Amino acid sequence: MNLMLCARAVSPHAAPSPPAPLPRGPLLFLLLFTVLAPLWSTSAAAAPLLQQGDRVVFLGDSITVAHTWTRAVEEFVRLRHPELDITFVNAGVGGHTASDGLARLDVDVLAERPTVVLLNFGMNDSSYPEGSDGAAFAQNMGAIIGRLQGAGVRLILWIDTSPFDVGGLAKSGRSRSREEAIVKLVQCTHDEATRRGLVLVRWHDPIVQALTSWETAKRPEKLLPDKVHPAPALHALMATQVLRALGEDLTPPTIEAQYDGASLRFGTALPSTLPWNASQALTLALTAVTAPLPLLGSIKDAADLGAADALSLRRLLLKVSGLPARHRYRIQVGDVFLGLSSSAQLAAGVDLMATTTTPLWAPAPPGSTMTVAATPAPSTSSCTALTGNPFQNDFECLWGLLFEKDQLRIAMRNEKTRWLPDFVGKRKGELLLLNSTWISEVDTYIRRRAQAIATTPHRITLTPVP
Repeated sequence: MNLMLCARAVSPHAAPSPPAPLPRGPLLFLLLFTVLAPLWSTSAAAAPLLQQGDRVVFLGDSITVAHTWTRAVEEFVRLRHPELDITFVNAGVGGHTASDGLARLDVDVLAERPTVVLLNFGMNDSSYPEGSDGAAFAQNMGAIIGRLQGAGVRLILWIDTSPFDVGGLAKSGRSRSREEAIVKLVQCTHDEATRRGLVLVRWHDPIVQALTSWETAKRPEKLLPDKVHPAPALHALMATQVLRALGEDLTPPTIEAQYDGASLRFGTALPSTLPWNASQALTLALTAVTAPLPLLGSIKDAADLGAADALSLRRLLLKVSGLPARHRYRIQVGDVFLGLSSSAQLAAGVDLMATTTTPLWAPAPPGSTMTVAATPAPSTSSCTALTGNPFQNDFECLWGLLFEKDQLRIAMRNEKTRWLPDFVGKRKGELLLLNSTWISEVDTYIRRRAQAIATTPHRITLTPVP
């Protein structure tokens, strides 16, 4: 595919710039303190691009309809910005090219009244011969973008194409030629997104690097099991690339406190001090702590993937400086014992999520539809769990609820009612209204659940060890 043709095939449109359980023991040795103010600090980041009331549509092929990277993005927004009322719609369809996306733009995208659209095509376009409509990637993407801008979509993110059959797998001429075609599409995406002033999401090269890192670590799990569809571990990496492009801060949230010999002071977030002699057990019931998101199963998974952002995102640091030198403290989150940490280690920061693990979700079995998503149906039992790490429970609870919402949307997709016979009459309208109302109520429930998570005390206990 000729890159010059790629650049010329798109008609120019001026794109607007995106706007800017308590420890048991004698009560004398337990000090319980409930903090109702925010206690996090993160490094400065660009202002997030998503706004109150946004309606976000993901338009793409089977890699989008897998409902995995898209769910991870939504979960981040729900947990990190529970105050925002934002709607997310997955409009991916397996096997589609940019031409197919253009053909269903009115019904699947514009009908949702989007303010933000994320575009991801190219995998299927790369397999079409030159001269065919399926290979007219730039022309079709340009038409999609023009239509979205004409409809007043505030923010468009163009995601480059994920790689095909790489990471030591591409040996045949056909495999190599398809990946070469994808590389050209990626370059086209970069050039055109930059020229149009769109938000560019780069995940092709990070995925290639992750495949190399995974192979170097000699991990047996395949990250491209069928040479096309990324495994869930890669979806976590893909989600972080999208979140970074959306201006989100991916640095680890940190609970910081300073001990002055008689009291504990929580930075500027809490003007008062907490009396403590550092020799008694101290339980903090913290609310409004920035949520960690363990999208990857463990710290090792993130390290083997070389996914710095995903590793950062799953951490939650507790930093307490000024404690007596050479003292040790037993740290517990909920009813989970994390281990013993020295005063020096606490001053440097202890990861409260270090011992949590989330199994690597298995890819969909061969021959199954991608609409089931590349994850087994998760349980929502963590929503009522009284044991375990509460931050891990929060993540698993919301992930399960979002999974169920995704399955509801899949059951209500437009193509399932589009060809109902004419004699159905007003019943079709009633069905569509029921679908819309049902989805809206589910969205409201999930948003309220996320808000409740943000205001529910999470207990962290420090116990001095002689």
